[in-house]
Amino acid sequence: SQTQPALRGFTRSNLFRMRQFYETYRSELKVAPLARQLSWSHNLIIFGQSRHPQEREFYLRMAVQEKWSKRELERQFKAALFERSVTQPAKVSSVLKQTHPSALEIFRDAYMVEFLDLPGAHGETDLHRGLLARLKEFLIELGRDFCFVGSEYPLQVGGRDFALDLLFFHRGLNCLVAIELKVGRFEPEYLGKLGFY
Repeated sequence: SQTQPALRGFTRSNLFRMRQFYETYRSELKVAPLARQLSWSHNLIIFGQSRHPQEREFYLRMAVQEKWSKRELERQFKAALFERSVTQPAKVSSVLKQTHPSALEIFRDAYMVEFLDLPGAHGETDLHRGLLARLKEFLIELGRDFCFVGSEYPLQVGGRDFALDLLFFHRGLNCLVAIELKVGRFEPEYLGKLGFY
């Protein structure tokens, strides 16, 4: 510190973290470049909250890919994104697997919308209104390549008029993604309705 008085942050705990950081990443050639793309604060969050190397690599990749802020990164840890994405992969139809094999990496089986602060007994209208009011947060939860197309998007099938609750476009898949909002227990006819669209 005498030769470079402008340098700061060399407390005992920070030096310990720096050494841990070096020891962890020095032999991980594919992960180290990801860690270098993130701020020290991002790395401390990932380093401190990951329980094993696979989880650490997952959050490093996602934070770089999705360009998460520190707040969003902490939110994803609290919402257990790794567990929801890796240990509980999304259930997708065989048609989707064939036409868009990369969809398995894009969609999750569950999405967290706790930022809506909805009461326990809310309806589909409340959910719909809340998602539109907090669209930025919902797009972050969906993922980077989702673009909002419309709400209650009109659709005509066989001379009959329908309305999709939410319609998005996914740039990576180059396709439209329809979201039908339902509150309560899943019923098989919900999937039939989406298949019909």
